[in-house]
Amino acid sequence: MSASNAGSEGLPALWDASREPGAPAPSVRPFLDVSTAHPRPAVAHNLDLYLDASPTPHGWWVYAPQEATEQAVREDWPDELLPVVQLARSRGCAYVLFDADGPTYSTLPVFGH
Repeated sequence: MSASNAGSEGLPALWDASREPGAPAPSVRPFLDVSTAHPRPAVAHNLDLYLDASPTPHGWWVYAPQEATEQAVREDWPDELLPVVQLARSRGCAYVLFDADGPTYSTLPVFGH
C-alpha cells in the first residue's frame, strides 16, 4: 500500500473515510489461529459449555478469558482447553479461532482432524 492510500493511523484510507471526523480508529485485536484437531471432537462441539464460543462454517470463535486458570478449575474444563487459552493470552490474543485449516502447535495435544 502506498503512503497516499494510508490514513492518519496507518490504516487503509477506506477505514478513515467511513469514520466521523474525530471518531477513534477501529479497534483491531489479534487472535490465535488453531487447528480444530487440538480439542477432542466431543469437546469442540460443546465449547460453549466451557467458554464464550460461537460456531463458524469451519470451526469456532472463542473468547480467551484472562482468568482462565481459575475458571478452568472452577468449571472443570477438559484438559486440552486451558493450554490453548494460555497460549493465546501469552501471545497477546483475547480470542482463539479453532479452524479446520488452522495450524497445529507442537506444544498442544492433537486429537485428530
